[in-house]
Amino acid sequence: MKIAFILITGRNDSGWSKMLYETLLNLGSVQIVFEDDVDSRVSEASFDLIVLDACAVKDSAMLVSQLCSLRPRLRILVTTAAPNWREARDILRAGAVDYYLWPQNREELFSVIQDALNLPSLNGDD
Repeated sequence: MKIAFILITGRNDSGWSKMLYETLLNLGSVQIVFEDDVDSRVSEASFDLIVLDACAVKDSAMLVSQLCSLRPRLRILVTTAAPNWREARDILRAGAVDYYLWPQNREELFSVIQDALNLPSLNGDD
């Protein structure tokens, strides 16, 4: 099963962004979207999951809320390098399906995506 992703990330080429992109690409197709292009790209695209790098945007909770108002049944997974409980609370209240500290390896990332999509194992274990 190929999964269609939108990855909202920054314009830098950090090691995390690269690993995230490559892992998502192994599972399906990935469209990279930057914060200033979200409205137009998300409203016209077809996808299964949005993965949002919270460190790459100004206000993650506001962006999640904005995305959910564009498409109410969105599945949004928010990842961050610097978690805090207030941000997590606000992001989840805004409509994200989950909020995670950046997974440290591909297997952990597969598990996080699997949980977000409510799918059987994506890394071939099942």
